[in-house]
Amino acid sequence: MAFQRRNVAVVGISADSVQDSRKLASELKIPFPLLSDTKRNVISMYGVADARAPIAVPCVVLIDREGAIVWKQIGEWVFSRPSAHDLLEVIDTTLQE
Repeated sequence: MAFQRRNVAVVGISADSVQDSRKLASELKIPFPLLSDTKRNVISMYGVADARAPIAVPCVVLIDREGAIVWKQIGEWVFSRPSAHDLLEVIDTTLQE
């Protein structure tokens, strides 16, 4: 796994219930943990709560080992997220040690 070789953990956060998140992860064969944030606490902290619906807007955030946000991309819709290849390039340039 390219992310593991870079010592990067991938985690998804959804406003869906635990049960719905598990179902989605299973259906889409998501290879990383998908966490449930039904109260949108974390989603709101990252500034990606959708004002029109009880969901999060699509977002990818890179957080360094100290917990600081080093890169963030907010999309208009679900397919506006970067590809794994593009994200690996961002990781390689942003998180250089």
